[in-house]
Amino acid sequence: MNNKIRVSWDEVFKFVSELKNFCSDKQFDCILAVARGGSIIGTLLSYQLNIPIRYVGISSYDGDKKTNELKFTQHAEIGDYKNILVVDDIIDSGDTINYIKNIIEFNSFDKRFTYATMYAVTDKQDMVGFKIAVKQQNEWIEFPWEI
Repeated sequence: MNNKIRVSWDEVFKFVSELKNFCSDKQFDCILAVARGGSIIGTLLSYQLNIPIRYVGISSYDGDKKTNELKFTQHAEIGDYKNILVVDDIIDSGDTINYIKNIIEFNSFDKRFTYATMYAVTDKQDMVGFKIAVKQQNEWIEFPWEI
């Protein structure tokens, strides 16, 4: 990566505040946070909105080896929730959101899903309903929980 962008905790808190404002009239009844970075953002937002949170883990790694296949590492029970906000820290390849759409959303006919992320790669930004920043493919985002 040519350019590293370090995200501060203040920027994370600002994002959560702006996401809370975005959610104010949406009546979400659950947050589905994508582990790991989405878990932190989702937890902060869950407290702000006072709504339940569920966590889903999705990985393309087998140990420390990257594979071409995504798999669930943690399943989320979304039960009777109907209006779900899916939160992740970044959308880079789009694979995680597509996996959620193809597996969870496809099998949840009576539910509505909205996707939010802090950063989105330029050509993937239309995949989410809310984002705070767009990044270029050659930029590496380093979140405060990764340090």
